[in-house]
Amino acid sequence: MLILIGLITILIDVTFRVPQSAIILISLFATIAIGETAVTAKIIHPFSLITIAITFLSGFPIISKQLGAAIATLRMLFLIVGYYFGSTGMIIVTTLLIIYMVKLRSVGVPYLAPLLPFKLEEIKDTL
Repeated sequence: MLILIGLITILIDVTFRVPQSAIILISLFATIAIGETAVTAKIIHPFSLITIAITFLSGFPIISKQLGAAIATLRMLFLIVGYYFGSTGMIIVTTLLIIYMVKLRSVGVPYLAPLLPFKLEEIKDTL
């Protein structure tokens, strides 16, 4: 999984440095080559490839680079915890992350303000 995350990160960095006209061609051939070769050689499981692809695709809509760096750090944390401690460790780390975000304040306002503490009149702005 770590090798696959590294390869996809390199691929994303490469697509930002090539000309606009070649992005689709390079990214398409590279992803097919990486995925097909790794699965055929039985280096990775196909489900791992799908999981990593969904994880990276869900990170693309994030505009802020700082938030993207935080998500990459949490991705590695959850990968390591999941490897060593399984689903029990994942539940514990998720609970600790939620507790941390509930206690976090930004300019005196709770980080999860409209959701925790719940405010019905402000929920429409969140959605």
